[in-house]
Amino acid sequence: MSSMRLSLGFMGAIFLLTTQVGCSTLDQAAGKGYLGADGLIVANRTAAEEILSQLEKRDISRDAFLLIGTASHSDDLNRSSMFGRLLSEQVSARMTQGGFRMIELKLQQFAFLKQKEGEFFLTREIQHLAKSHSAQAVIVATYATANKRVYINLKVVEATTNSVLAAHDYAIGMDRNLRSLLGIPEPYRDRTFLGRMSEWLDL
Repeated sequence: MSSMRLSLGFMGAIFLLTTQVGCSTLDQAAGKGYLGADGLIVANRTAAEEILSQLEKRDISRDAFLLIGTASHSDDLNRSSMFGRLLSEQVSARMTQGGFRMIELKLQQFAFLKQKEGEFFLTREIQHLAKSHSAQAVIVATYATANKRVYINLKVVEATTNSVLAAHDYAIGMDRNLRSLLGIPEPYRDRTFLGRMSEWLDL
């Protein structure tokens, strides 16, 4: 009887711990430190800083014109979302702070990339736009969504040769804020004790 009471007491303590701190722990585990809207800004700014660092080693002037458009979904390069627009705007802002002169294409009227034999190339329309704006390179971003992560690829492509001057991959933990920006409905969440424990342990 005493051992049963001890077990019940132990399980009750775990339940209280799960309900009181589980939500913040779950968010932190899912986000790897990138939590909420502010975390999205931090992640994208950090990615842009990595691109800036790589471009320092390239023969490209800091006051050069760079073309950037809305980030697109890797499964459909003609499709984007509010997340894609925010991603591009935040990267563009940090690149501007780094000294580059950014030209933003707000409308998704052109697909930036085309796929051929598994490789991505700038479309002719974008190459022509880059030339008409005297842009030395084009910043392209694609993203893919998974259950608990959004995976992002960011690269700078030389406008005339399709040479990749800089590239960076990163991931952001999925949360309610990110699902809303992506237009993804909230998944079913098991609110039972076992469901909470499984989610907490990332099973």
